[in-house]
Amino acid sequence: MPGFYIYQCTLKEFEAGSFAVGPQEKAEQQSQEGRYFFYQYVQKENVTQASKLQIVRNMQNAAKRAGGVVMADWKGDNWATTTLKLTQDGKEKWIQVAARDGSYQLTVVEKQAMAQDVTMDAGAMGSSLKEAGKVALYGIYFDFGRRW
Repeated sequence: MPGFYIYQCTLKEFEAGSFAVGPQEKAEQQSQEGRYFFYQYVQKENVTQASKLQIVRNMQNAAKRAGGVVMADWKGDNWATTTLKLTQDGKEKWIQVAARDGSYQLTVVEKQAMAQDVTMDAGAMGSSLKEAGKVALYGIYFDFGRRW
């Protein structure tokens, strides 16, 4: 939206996002997994303040024009949230806009399967134990000397 700047941005190759769905009275959340984007926008100083409703309606209208659907449209005294679902380039995207007067957060999950980075073969592990007395686990790293 015009008059806003990105205050925070996060990208994760695979993460779950929780999205509001259905009527507000039932208050359901649905988890979607895939490529995850999070943006927090803050309104610039010395510009006319956009209301939470204006932010949400702009996002809903843009999604509808792109062929998307509104999955949720929730409002409170000082907040508004909408969940949008659309398909672009064959990829399903879930978008949640959480707005307050003067700021909003945008969570986007582009649905996709997780790339499997670690593999294990029980037979090879057993053979390695018998032959060498140890097993090498590549791709699994341990932090020694650290407390959680």
